[in-house]
Amino acid sequence: MLQSLPQDTDLLMLVDPMRSDFRSPFYGSGVGISSLHRSLDKVMAQYSEVVALWTSGGGFPAVRFAKNSALKRGISIGGRGTDDTLDILRKRQLYSADDPLCNCNPAQKTQAVYIYGALHTTDKAAAETCRPQVNSHLLPIANRREHVILWSILLAGKLGEFWDTFLDTQSSPTQLRSMIDTVWS
Repeated sequence: MLQSLPQDTDLLMLVDPMRSDFRSPFYGSGVGISSLHRSLDKVMAQYSEVVALWTSGGGFPAVRFAKNSALKRGISIGGRGTDDTLDILRKRQLYSADDPLCNCNPAQKTQAVYIYGALHTTDKAAAETCRPQVNSHLLPIANRREHVILWSILLAGKLGEFWDTFLDTQSSPTQLRSMIDTVWS
């Protein structure tokens, strides 16, 4: 899938070694998702456009990072919220949540884009919790129930077009919706 990214795209991929929804510091550095943008400011300043994007458990952290960094767009594909139920039952350490996925900053300019299969109940419910956000755009994919939406876009032969549209921060929410609709038309 990464081979289908536009040639002029650089990629920085973050991993969550503690599997804490990016709430714990990275590799004991003391830097977590709430302050990561400060560590990457100099790198991001070298680019005309930076978009934060990820899938599943990394979807919401991608949008959090975009908001913290004041990026133009953050994209969650099949994103899921934090669920600490198992950790509570197993009496494991819980990490605090810095959650700017709220409607608490009306001046926020970051487009928060949520793509999900309309028939996937968990992904749909997670996306619906984000509806009240400032500049939030929910893009449900009609009649789709799979969680791995990027794979479906790849199989439809539209992944290159998807990247071109969604990574271009000049694409309007209407253009994003139109691109999603063309994949399954």
